[in-house]
Amino acid sequence: MSDEEEIAFREMFPLVIGALIGITVLLIVVAMLIDSRTSANGVYIPAGETRTSVLMERLAPIGQVQYGEPEEVAVVEEDDAPVDPRSGQEVYDQVCAACHDTGAAGSPLLDAADEWEARLEERGFDGIVQSVIDGMGAMPPRGGDQDATDEELEASVEYILEEAGVSW
Repeated sequence: MSDEEEIAFREMFPLVIGALIGITVLLIVVAMLIDSRTSANGVYIPAGETRTSVLMERLAPIGQVQYGEPEEVAVVEEDDAPVDPRSGQEVYDQVCAACHDTGAAGSPLLDAADEWEARLEERGFDGIVQSVIDGMGAMPPRGGDQDATDEELEASVEYILEEAGVSW
């Protein structure tokens, strides 16, 4: 390093250090202003509430211990009436459309007849239905709807193939 460079460095170094210290102080002040809504122990206190009320709400019990004889509890029985299965279009709209309308994660689009025909030739109709039930690639089992019945999923595959114009 030449003498001129050394002199320039010695002149600039205190300025750079001063600027860095100034930026640090500014960031500390901004952080303190942003944090002004919390108390010293980090509890956020919404406007109009006291520190005590916020802490009491956070420390409230989530249950109770009961001694003695148990109270009688009403039991609600589920309705045993069979639920009508959803149509293939309903299942598609509720479960499948998110990926097959956009092509997310490489899923074939609803109207991509050539892709559906290739899958149909490769696995057959029952194989495609089984892929939906078991999950395949990025598609979770049952397309992510664990309540969907096998019949509903089969109806959704039929709907997709019909919409794509593919016969099987």
